[in-house]
Amino acid sequence: MEIEKIVLLTLSIISNVITIAVVSYNKSTARYNTIKARQEAKKALWDAKKAEIDYRLARQNSTQQNEKASRKGKHK
Repeated sequence: MEIEKIVLLTLSIISNVITIAVVSYNKSTARYNTIKARQEAKKALWDAKKAEIDYRLARQNSTQQNEKASRKGKHK
C-alpha cells in the first residue's frame, strides 16, 4: 500500500513536470511565431513601400522623357 502511494505520487510529479514542460514549450513556440510574423509583416510593408517608390520613379522618368521628346519635337 505504501509503495503504491509512492508510485502514484512519483507519477503525479512526473506528469506535472511534463505538463509544465509542454506549456513552456508552447509559450516559447507562440512567442517565436509572433516575432517571426512581425518580422514578415515588416518586410512585406517595406517591400510595398519600395515598390511604390520604384513605381513613382519610373512614372517620373517616363514623364520627363515624354517632356524632353515633346520639347525636341517643337524645336525641329
